[in-house]
Formats: sequence, structure tokens, C-alpha cells
Amino acid sequence: MHPFDEYVLRQSSEGVRAEQVFLPDVKIEHAETGCVTASTGDLSFVLFDAKDLLRLSATRGGQRDILGTLSERLLSLVMEAFLKENAAGAEYGIVRESKRHSGKGYVARYNDEYLLRFKERTTLVLLAKDPDAKAGEIFHQEKFGLMATEIDGLGYMHGDGPQLVIGEASYKNVGRLELNSWDKDHYGTVIERIVRPLKSLFPDHTINYFVMAKEHQLFRNGDARQQPRTIATTLAEHDLRTIIAPVPVTDPSLNRLAERLARNLPLVRAVIASID
Repeated sequence: MHPFDEYVLRQSSEGVRAEQVFLPDVKIEHAETGCVTASTGDLSFVLFDAKDLLRLSATRGGQRDILGTLSERLLSLVMEAFLKENAAGAEYGIVRESKRHSGKGYVARYNDEYLLRFKERTTLVLLAKDPDAKAGEIFHQEKFGLMATEIDGLGYMHGDGPQLVIGEASYKNVGRLELNSWDKDHYGTVIERIVRPLKSLFPDHTINYFVMAKEHQLFRNGDARQQPRTIATTLAEHDLRTIIAPVPVTDPSLNRLAERLARNLPLVRAVIASID
């Protein structure tokens, strides 16, 4: 039996839905220092800190970028809680960049065809390798969007059969589900950019696709909406299982947090400019 069976989207007599929906209770703490920490049960994770503020100040990032960072890191915590809930004694974990190597873009896994490297603390980038390119040129390819796809979160569980959980968070405040990796402007299809590379890099793993988005973007009267259904159907054809989870309701909300944190950007940029 698949360890996540009750959470996987599938067709039933009542529609396309899952038996269970994972929605942990998450508490947010926003310290005076600007550090934002989220916790659920005995798990906690820093969603934003001074280093993030400096990074976004230097790169001219704004409120939308802060919201993206908060969402991606909340996804990491939710995925960790999900794995813990379903581990039943099995080894599990979330792949995160160590603080020691933060921002260095180290490679997490590779083979002759593909390369998976860290982008930020919890995000990674999948790259298709040009067999004729030199090592440095592979990274150059990413700048031009050649077969490069960002992964918002990555987790694993090793029990009766190794499981890989690929996470993607949607933080856009729109009516329908919009996921960056499914954007039609990307080079190549989702199968070419995500499914084949992951199967090649993790051939012994069962791959699960974990989507976290606003509840109204995922469900309508308990049924999965059209876009999640399309994603689940597409991936099922390639033996991937789809799990959808609503963004936990927090106080304050991620949007409100992003708004507050963005107010600090002009001051930080002014300080950096005065030092330069």
C-alpha cells in the first residue's frame, strides 16, 4: 500500500478528490528583529530573516519576492509535517541547503543527463545538461531558461519503498491555480522539464507531487478544481501521484507579513548605498 494513498487525488463516484486533506495548524512568530518563524507541533522553521532582507535589498526585490520566499519556506515546513505524520517509523526528511553553504548553489544530485542544484535555502533548480557543454556552461544555460525548472521543495521517505516528494507553492492572489513550473512560457513540457529528469535522478523512488495553494484555487465543494485535476491526470500517466494541500490559515497572513517586511526595504537599501 502506498504510504500517502489517502491524500492522493483520484477519481471516485463522488468526483475527483482525496480521502483526506492535509492541513496542519501553523503558528507565526514575527520578532522585533524581523525574523519570521513558523511552527506546527514540535516542528519549526525560519521563514524570513535579516539575511533574506539583505539579499532582496541587493537584488531590488520587492513585496512579491518576499511573499514568494515566505510561501516556499512555509511549504517546506508543511511538507516536513506531512512526512512526519505519515512516516510510521520510516526515515524521512526535507532537503535544505545548510547555513554553512547558503547561497553557493551547490549540487544536490547529478548524472550524465541532468543536474539538481540548490537555489536558495529550500528551493532547487533542475537543469538538463548539454552533453557538449563544459561544466561552467551548464550554469550559463540556466540564465537563458534552457530546460531549467525551479523546485520549491524536496522531501523523501525511506520505508518499504523509497518515496520522493516534490513540492510547489502557489502564492499568487488570483482565482485559479497558477504554478510556475506549468507556465507555458517555459522551454519544453512539464514532462521534459520535471518528470523525466526526476525519474532519471531518482530511478528507485516513487515520485509524489505536492501542491500547496489557497483553498479556493484547489477545491470547490470538496472536489478538486479543473487545474489540479489536469495536473493529477497528466502526472498519473507517468506514474506520479498528486497531493494538494491548502495553505494553512495563519495570523498574520503571509500577504500581511510580506507587506510589513517590504516596508524595511527602502531603509536597508539606503544604508547599503551609504556604505558603498
